[in-house]
Amino acid sequence: NNIAYNCLNSLTTFLAGILGLISVSIIVVKNAGIIYLILFLVISILQNIYIIKFTKENIRLMSFIDHKSRRHTYLFQLFYNRESAREIRSHKIGAWLEEKRDSQYEEISHAALLFSRKWSVINSIWSVLMFSCEALIVILLILQSQKGTLSIDQFVVVISSYEMFIVSITGLIDTMSNIAENIPYLK
Repeated sequence: NNIAYNCLNSLTTFLAGILGLISVSIIVVKNAGIIYLILFLVISILQNIYIIKFTKENIRLMSFIDHKSRRHTYLFQLFYNRESAREIRSHKIGAWLEEKRDSQYEEISHAALLFSRKWSVINSIWSVLMFSCEALIVILLILQSQKGTLSIDQFVVVISSYEMFIVSITGLIDTMSNIAENIPYLK
């Protein structure tokens, strides 16, 4: 029952998002032209692809770290359990176990460091790319304003619409994701 309510709520949110997106699109096209709508669409698609890729890699990293951390914690706790510590001493495997524990820790650290390095570079490039796209929009708007084909009111409307468009697209993708997650539970 709760899942059906969540699906219905998500569907209503999705429809409202579609209407909002259509409204923003009409405002952009009416005030500045189709080129801005196309630019907004391309930027929002690129941004969502970026977010999805980052999220997938982050989840993969967290899963790896979780698995390795459990092994690390298990090996670490062996030294503090009386029976385990006695067995470790009697079989003289303390150094070996410590090496295994250190190995787990090193794998975790290495994976986190590689992820941070990779995404630091990607984030830097991404920031420059997004800044360039947004600068292109502003430059085109300024050029249109100088030609007299765009008033200051229209300029402000288009700039405001950009953020609303990006947020709307991201919201629609989130809502579609929620709907897709809940549909299997309705059966």
